Amino acid sequence: MPTLLAAEDTLWDLISKTLSESGGVEKTVFYLLIAFSLASWSIIFWKLFSFFEASRNSKKFLAIFDGADSFGEAMAHGSSTGQSPAMSVFKAAMQTLEHPNAAAHVAADARSIKVNPGKTRDELVEMVMQHTAREYFMKLQYGLGFLATAGSATPFIGLFGTVWGILTTFRHIGLSDKNNLASVGSGIASALIATAAGLAVAIPAVIAYNAFLANIDALQDRTDRFIERVMMLVRSSGCFGAAAPTHAPVVHAAVVHAAPAPTAPVAVQVKPHVPAPAPVAAPVPNAG
Repeated sequence: MPTLLAAEDTLWDLISKTLSESGGVEKTVFYLLIAFSLASWSIIFWKLFSFFEASRNSKKFLAIFDGADSFGEAMAHGSSTGQSPAMSVFKAAMQTLEHPNAAAHVAADARSIKVNPGKTRDELVEMVMQHTAREYFMKLQYGLGFLATAGSATPFIGLFGTVWGILTTFRHIGLSDKNNLASVGSGIASALIATAAGLAVAIPAVIAYNAFLANIDALQDRTDRFIERVMMLVRSSGCFGAAAPTHAPVVHAAVVHAAPAPTAPVAVQVKPHVPAPAPVAAPVPNAG
């Protein structure tokens, strides 16, 4: 039977006395809630640093990209900004542009369709950037599932501890043959601490989970707009060139020359060149 608590006892005294006098089930509930709390706060601080770093590095890289004249300059100066979704997708795009695949070959029948067919360069670049962005955000979301679990499960774990503590209190009352309020109040008060502990674990976890999801949505939207911008610049630069003809024309061997090297993707202009306006000749005054 729990002992009576003095009026001047603090919350910590109440928790200490409850743990010392509780049975195995109540102690298990308290220790489980403590473990959930420690793990949740560890993930919260870890994700705070990760999201801050991703947002800061993305802003740095986008500022460098806006001020660059070409993809090569943006790659050279942006590599020092650290890991970010924008830098990751741009690096993947540059690697694909520098090692392009051949266009896909149309299969003659269904059984000869390749699982990993070659794609056109613009499709391949866009697909690689999208997949790189998804992989980055999947890593960024790692650990958020535990916060969601803690936010939804810990209130019920605490409630289970409260119910079990109240049952234990009433069982002791029945055995001791006492039915006054003093003998009931201390046990119920001790049991209600489990519900309070469960809520103390769940509330920060739910708030952090929703805040992190909002930050992920903002970073994804910014990264999608950056992918669209990169694809617009690459397509408008003409570095993809015209599609290769299906059948090569017959050329005399004496006039066969080596094909010119394709334009390097690093020369894609970030800022389109605007020609200067032609000078306007001054009008000739009429002779009086």
